[in-house]
Amino acid sequence: MNTANCILVVDDEPEVRKLLRRTLELAGNSVDEAGNCREALRAVEDKFFDLVILDLSLPGMDGFAVLQAIRRELSHTKIMVISGFLPTTILRAASYEGADGALGKPLLRDQLVRAVDTLLAHCGARQPEASNAKCFCCAA
Repeated sequence: MNTANCILVVDDEPEVRKLLRRTLELAGNSVDEAGNCREALRAVEDKFFDLVILDLSLPGMDGFAVLQAIRRELSHTKIMVISGFLPTTILRAASYEGADGALGKPLLRDQLVRAVDTLLAHCGARQPEASNAKCFCCAA
């Protein structure tokens, strides 16, 4: 993983953010955190991110509204949505709203790193190996 990759993790659960941050930093990334929608929107206004990992189940604002706002602010940034519940309808909606990929919770460390590598390297280069990972730009 390229050390130049800057990732924003958006999740309201502190332990999930801590796990994601630690895992992604060990893989050589720079990671910022946001615990709610407002923090996430403030972060993307202040800084460019290569990837935003966004929990769709955030209090205070619909996850899809946050996804749309981030996509408008950072049109070239990859966005991976995460959720404990990812039926096909949610995956389709996330793709339509601008997400580049999705992962279901619980997240496994190796699965997360592979999915992030896939999105950041170039989605068409290889398929995500994790069974509950979905890369929309290469239909994996």
